[in-house]
Amino acid sequence: MFGQLEEELGIVAADALEPLFKLPASANTGWEFVWVYRLTYDGPLHLNAEEISGGDWFAPAAIDAWISQGGADLTRSFQVIWQRFRGLGSG
Repeated sequence: MFGQLEEELGIVAADALEPLFKLPASANTGWEFVWVYRLTYDGPLHLNAEEISGGDWFAPAAIDAWISQGGADLTRSFQVIWQRFRGLGSG
């Protein structure tokens, strides 16, 4: 798991990931089981161009609004994960 963080985002994490929740495989997740973790990291990000086409920072309220307006350009999987995450009182 830490290997993927480093490979895709350039994060070398010394701390353990905090498990938040698991989603069952469904049409909304592309028939994949999804585990969601939290990690606090205060270092540089280096996006792997072969894995990620781009990235940006958004305020949680902006993502909430984006989803409530139809979620254009957001995958259904991301929307389901985000709504569950926000239901935890996070962000």
